[in-house]
Amino acid sequence: MKLSFVIPTYNYARFLERCLDSVMTQESLEHEVVIVDDGSTDDTANVVSRLRHQYAPRAIKYVHQANAGPSAARNMGAMHASGDHLWFLDADDALVAGAVQRLAAAQAQYPDRVLLFAGYDSINRQNERTAHRAAGIANDRTVNFQRCIKGRISGLTIGSAVVRTEACREIQFPEGVHNNEDVVFFAHLLARYPAVAVPGIAVVKYRHEGSLRRNLERIEASGLDLVDHLFDPNRLNPKQLGLRRRFFAKRCLSISRTCYLHGEYRKARSYYERGIRAYPWFLFKGSNLRKYIRSCLRGLIRSGRG
Repeated sequence: MKLSFVIPTYNYARFLERCLDSVMTQESLEHEVVIVDDGSTDDTANVVSRLRHQYAPRAIKYVHQANAGPSAARNMGAMHASGDHLWFLDADDALVAGAVQRLAAAQAQYPDRVLLFAGYDSINRQNERTAHRAAGIANDRTVNFQRCIKGRISGLTIGSAVVRTEACREIQFPEGVHNNEDVVFFAHLLARYPAVAVPGIAVVKYRHEGSLRRNLERIEASGLDLVDHLFDPNRLNPKQLGLRRRFFAKRCLSISRTCYLHGEYRKARSYYERGIRAYPWFLFKGSNLRKYIRSCLRGLIRSGRG
C-alpha cells in the first residue's frame, strides 16, 4: 500500500510542523505528503519550504491555490496524489505512533474494503482528552449510510480514515460546503463501498477557537446546502434518498440550536419551524421544543424593550 497524505491548510502555519512530524516519524510503507495551501496569508509557504528541506529526499508536494475552502483543497490534493490510498489530515491533526502500521495491516487483512478507519482522540482548549473508538459498521450499505448521517458511526472523521484513491476519483468533497463536508464525503463512500472499523486510535484532533464548527456564519450559510449535496440522486439508491426529509428536519433543528446558543432567537425560531413542518414527529423532541419556547419568550422581551 502506497499512501498519499493530503493536508489542506489555511493560515495554519503554526500547526503544520507538528502535523508533518507526526507523519514523517511513522514506521510505515512508502508514502508521500501533499500539502495544499488554500490561499494562506501567514508564513505557510516558508514553513513548508523549511520542512521540505528538512525531510528531503522524502516526497513532500506543495500545491498553492486561491482560497476556495477545505473541500476544494482536499479535492485538489487528491488530484496531485500518486498513492493507491489517500489519508486526509487537517493541518492541526497529529497521527499517533503506529497509526500507519495499524491501517496498513487492516488493509492487508481486508483488501476488498475501500474505506478503513480507526478511532481518534480529541483534545479541547482545556486540554481535556476524549477517546472516540471506531465502531458502527454493518454489512448493509444503506444501514451504514443512515448511521453516518445520524452521527452513529463512532471514530469516523478526517484524520482517522484511509480511502482507496480510485474511489476518490468518483466521490469527492462537496465544494462550497464549509461545515460537515466530511459527512457528505463519508456518507457517499459508505453508500457505495464496503468499509471496516479498525481497533485502536489513529489520530489526535485538536479543538480550538479557529475550528470551522464554531463559526455560526459558515454553519448557517452551508447548513441546508449540505442536504442537497448529500442526497444526490447520482450517488444514492431510492431507499437512501428516502431518508432526505428526516435529515433536512434534523439539520434545521441543529441550526436552530446553534442560532439559539448565539442569541439569534428569531433565526432559531425560523429554523425550528421549518424543521417541524418537514418532519412533525420531531415536535416531541423536548429539548428542541424548550429552546423554541425560550426563544419566543426572549424575542418578546427584546421587542418589549424596543
